[in-house]
Amino acid sequence: MNTAEEKRPFSDKLWMVKIDGKWGLADETGQLVGDSLWSAIRPLSQGFARVVRGGYWGLIDENGKEVLPCQWANLRHTTKLSPDGRLRILARRDSDGKWGEIDSAGTMIHPFLWPNYQSV
Repeated sequence: MNTAEEKRPFSDKLWMVKIDGKWGLADETGQLVGDSLWSAIRPLSQGFARVVRGGYWGLIDENGKEVLPCQWANLRHTTKLSPDGRLRILARRDSDGKWGEIDSAGTMIHPFLWPNYQSV
């Protein structure tokens, strides 16, 4: 494994590591977890972290598993849960720039109708 340029805590078991300008997750021994590298990764919040690949946002869980593919123009966490207990997320589509609300499984809660996330 290449030497990490930066290392930050991610979860109880994993670290965010920057290697050759990209971010990934590594275990305590320094081994990369999975094969995903992102141009950005945000800190874990409510069991999920936002990541960027190819200019688009996605969501990973605390184990580094991608739960929402990197296909969103923007994502914002909320503190609300859907009726089935999934985290509710504000998402913006790239096609028209409209915001809507999805859950952490990608199921639509509110349609993509709003010009900004404060309106959702």
